[in-house]
Amino acid sequence: MVVVVESESKRPVSEADTATAKKARVSEATASPALDARACFHAGLLDEADTLAPLFASATPFSHCCITPFCDETLLQGVRQEMLERLHFTQKETDIFKYHQSGDLANLDGLPEHEKQQLPSLQKLRDAIYSQEFRDFVSHVTGCGPLSGSRTDMSTNRFKQRDHLLLHDDVIGDRRVSYIIYLPDPAINDGRGWEPRDGGHLELYPRESDESWAPAVNPTRRLPPRWNQIVLFTVLPGQSHHSVEEVAGIDKERLSIQG
Repeated sequence: MVVVVESESKRPVSEADTATAKKARVSEATASPALDARACFHAGLLDEADTLAPLFASATPFSHCCITPFCDETLLQGVRQEMLERLHFTQKETDIFKYHQSGDLANLDGLPEHEKQQLPSLQKLRDAIYSQEFRDFVSHVTGCGPLSGSRTDMSTNRFKQRDHLLLHDDVIGDRRVSYIIYLPDPAINDGRGWEPRDGGHLELYPRESDESWAPAVNPTRRLPPRWNQIVLFTVLPGQSHHSVEEVAGIDKERLSIQG
């Protein structure tokens, strides 16, 4: 098993040191001339930005989109296997959430070589997410402007029965876009996929009213975690309110990568 250490930002070091270290790691990852980022995604996906942009802009209760299929199928199968067999997850629990999480995957570059070799699919997907090609795609679809390749975070979550994440808006620092890549068991429910009774939906909340920035009491969109799907949404104070419904299914896991 590979233990990916916690993000630098959680250690008692200066913010400047953290930013420099993370920038160096990500620059090394994105500079690899061997990576064919386009091949990591579903065929033709990066050419669909013009089609997806108006759908993203018109979505309610705030701008978002769901893309399925997102990733090369073989690559994502490898990612799921490595996550389940080789990553270490720590239970996180506060008054607003309960789930299991890995460390920041930016730290893969700091692992000993023999440990990195155990996570080839995860590293390949991470480098593709950090690539200029994918960042340009996300920037075009969301209209959020240029995205940094040195300030992208990425971790993995496992939501088991009774795990949840209460209402929040993802506003952290200068974050512009949030993403979630879903990797539940493709064979779940005899191949029918995630069902409403399983819980674990991503719930999107509108504003209480045009005069208020407070979220409404109930969500107006509930997105089930579908295999090989990415959800993108812009992060806006007082608007991008969302939650993860409690997982209810017995022996069901809502496995995801997000950042």
